[in-house]
Parts: sequence; structure tokens; C-alpha cells
Amino acid sequence: MRYLIVLLFIQSTWACRIKQPIVSLSGPMSYLLKDLGLTTDTNLKAVSSFHHFVKEFNGQRIAGGIYLSLKKMKELGTEPYVLFADESQELRSRISFYKTQVDNLQDVRFVDTRNKDPFEVTEQLLQSIQPYLTQECGYKVQNLRKDLIRIMGLAKNIKFPKGKSWLFYLGDKSPGNQNQTLMVNDSFNLFFKANQNFKTYPSTLAYVSPSAKIMRKIWKNSIKVGLVESEQRELKVEKVKKNMFNLYQEGILYPGLSQVHFVENFSKWVNKL
Repeated sequence: MRYLIVLLFIQSTWACRIKQPIVSLSGPMSYLLKDLGLTTDTNLKAVSSFHHFVKEFNGQRIAGGIYLSLKKMKELGTEPYVLFADESQELRSRISFYKTQVDNLQDVRFVDTRNKDPFEVTEQLLQSIQPYLTQECGYKVQNLRKDLIRIMGLAKNIKFPKGKSWLFYLGDKSPGNQNQTLMVNDSFNLFFKANQNFKTYPSTLAYVSPSAKIMRKIWKNSIKVGLVESEQRELKVEKVKKNMFNLYQEGILYPGLSQVHFVENFSKWVNKL
């Protein structure tokens, strides 16, 4: 029994932990903390109420983004804390004002995912959170970076069907609707474009409402994919009809690590088509 107590003490002492109080209103950051097994850490004081993928958590859930209120910020206790939030001009302006009103809001770290693929976002997140983690987290971070390299190699060698354009829709795809928003130059599409066989909707924009004229040209030789958020870590594929699918996965629309997991599952699926 004495040796068991000593072992448990050593494990608790050497465990990966958050060093100081933080609040995560950033979806990508909350997902990273989830993957690092840190959502039950007592120094994670609050996450966004919109982060439904965070299941095991005992802190406060507060509305983030445009719903973030000064009252809630003041209710996060008296300890100095660091806030992680997704970059936006409106939110930056609001939090800058809140910082003058909340004495214990020590610092704010904004997560900017624009024009970055999931691997770049994840590396940015790791660099941003590491100063707030104990050194015992080093092995987890190292293993995660090894995983990124492995998945990146897998994704670089996807055997995309030649002559086909890939159309990624936000939300589930139905046969009669061609006007859903398309992801074109954002997230994993930025990474896939390095593959010479990958083609998508012709545009320089990150997201588009597709042109009927262009769609008539590419529709027949395209693979339509609806991206649907779910609670499942594994990829679920629903075939709607020939060359039309809905893909369901947890965090599929969140930049960063959740989309790295999607890229891995997607790569394996495409190579079986």
C-alpha cells in the first residue's frame, strides 16, 4: 500500500498540467487542450459554452464571441488569468475594453487561423500554450508533433482521382441544392492544393457562394462533399448519390488539431475510392 501511495504521488507530481489559470474561448485551443488531456485541470477556469466537444470539464462555461459579456468576465474569480480567444476585429476591440475593467485579466492571446492550414494552426496553438504548461507536458507535445509529421506525409500522398474537382460544402449536402457555401481557400484545402491532382472550385476567396455558370461547367466531373459536425471522433461517411457524400466528424469545422484528425481519416477514405 505504501508503494502504491508513493507511485500515485510521483504520477501526480510529474503529470502534465496547466501552470496558471487560463480561460479558453477559442475552439481550436479548447480542442487542443482536450487532446492533451487537460480539460479537467483545475487551472482551466472556463471554456466557451459553444465548445460541446469538451465533455470532461468542471469549470465554468460562458458564451464567447459576440456574446461575451463583461459581467461573466468579472465572475471568473479573483486569480489573475490568461484568456485565449479567436481573432476577430470586433472581439479584439471588445476584449481590449474589458481588460480595462477586469483587474485579474492578466493577458489575452488571440488565435489567428486565417490563411493557415490545420497543421500550421496546430503548431501556432502549441507555441501559444506551451509557456503555460509544466515541463512534464513536453513528451505529450513531442508525440503530438510526431503525429503531425506522420499525418502530413499521409496527406501529401493522397491519390485524388484525376480530372475530378472536389467541392467541400459547409453543412450536409442534398442533391437539389447547389447554392450552399463552399470552402475553397481555407483550412485543409490550402494543404491539399499542393497536390497536383487536387482541383476545386476556381476562386481566390476563402469561401464562396458558387456561380451557376461555373457550376454547370464543373458539376458533372466533381465530387461533392458536405462537412457536418458530429460527436464522433471517427469519420462517418454517408453516400447521398454517385459522387456526393456527407462526412461527419467531431470538430470537422474547427481549425487546427480537429481538422488534422479529419485530414488523416479523409486521406484513408479517398485512397479507398
